[in-house]
Amino acid sequence: NPVVIRRAQYTEWFPSIVTKYQITPNLEWQFGANKGILRPGVNDLTSTWVQNDNANPPTVTTSNAALEPERLKVFQTRLAYYFHGKSPGQISVQINRVETTNFIQSRTFTAAEFGVNDPDFEGYNFITRFNTPGLNRFKNLEFNYQQTLGFLPSEYLRGLNIGGTYTRSYANVLRNNLAPHRWTGRFGYNYRRFGGNLSFIWVDDRPSGGVDYRYWGAMTKWDLSLSWKLTRYATLFVQSRNPTNQKDIYYETPPGAEKGVGKHLRSMEEYGDNWIFGVRGQF
Repeated sequence: NPVVIRRAQYTEWFPSIVTKYQITPNLEWQFGANKGILRPGVNDLTSTWVQNDNANPPTVTTSNAALEPERLKVFQTRLAYYFHGKSPGQISVQINRVETTNFIQSRTFTAAEFGVNDPDFEGYNFITRFNTPGLNRFKNLEFNYQQTLGFLPSEYLRGLNIGGTYTRSYANVLRNNLAPHRWTGRFGYNYRRFGGNLSFIWVDDRPSGGVDYRYWGAMTKWDLSLSWKLTRYATLFVQSRNPTNQKDIYYETPPGAEKGVGKHLRSMEEYGDNWIFGVRGQF
């Protein structure tokens, strides 16, 4: 292939501002705004075809030399109340708004849609990145709470610590992997030599492949960790990721039908559960 040389130059201002106001000793308000640019990676601009015959259906991932950098404006505000003393923690609400032009995202095409007529690639999906037209608006509302429950009366309960986050997201255009609802939670406990932590994440249905009739199904995944301090220098531990072996399931709705109506399985990915047992030393 012939050598192609591309040059680009950006001369712009990217101002930013961050303010913080202490309403009370425990209550704080923050605001920030900035303008920025996000350039596509080198591999997104120029690369060879990456063929994956093990996928179902098989895929080809390729670059897009015509990608333009994203330009964005970000606005954020946060109100937080902090707990002190024996039960440290915080409760907060945060609002983010992002306005983007030339937003870059991935999309999956059939060979015919991608303009490939080679019969060897019939049945393949082609994955590439492109700039979406117009102004993209993304809004995010987040509630967060986390605290150590040191105020409880029993010494067996004071080692409890809990936390959780709920996120509500909106966009004016289709955005890959953007879930409208998302929950995370954590339950921890420490008592003398013992420590444990159980956390989860639940994610709602979200678009996949850059088209509105394909989506990644809702799912819940868990993580677990336990430890026992053997001596001052050694700790026995066990860690598990996805112990329930939750699979990643992708669905497709027939064209023209409402999302979820008449859906069928498009693909399923299983990564299994992961367990680690060991002894950790500290010297």
